[in-house]
Amino acid sequence: MALHLTPRVLVAAYEFLLAAPPINRWRMPAADDVVFQVRGSTQWLGRCTQGVGGCAPVIELSAVLVGSTPMLLAVMAHEMVHVYQFERGTWKGDHNAQFRRLAKSVAEVHGFDTHWIAR
Repeated sequence: MALHLTPRVLVAAYEFLLAAPPINRWRMPAADDVVFQVRGSTQWLGRCTQGVGGCAPVIELSAVLVGSTPMLLAVMAHEMVHVYQFERGTWKGDHNAQFRRLAKSVAEVHGFDTHWIAR
C-alpha cells in the first residue's frame, strides 16, 4: 500500500521539519502561512512557487511519485529550502550554491541522500 498524500499529511511533514534542526533556526513561515497541495504529476516530485504580492508560498507534491514517508520528508525539505530562499529574496531560479549548501545541511541531519535532495 502506497502512502496516501493529503494536504494534512503535507502540513504534518512541514511542521515536523520546521521543528527539527537545522530548519528550526531559519525563521520559516508557519504552516498556516503556506498553501499545501497534492497533485497527480508524473513529471516532478514536488514544486514550490513564491507567493506574489504578499500571497503565501505554495508547496505542491506529487501523489503519483511520492509514495513513502522518507521520500515525503526529503521532497518537503527540498521545497522548504525554496521557501527559505523566496522569503529572503535569494532564489535565482535554479539550485544555486546557497540552495545546495542549505539542502546538504538538512540532508545530513535527517539522513537524506545528499545528491538527491539538491538536484
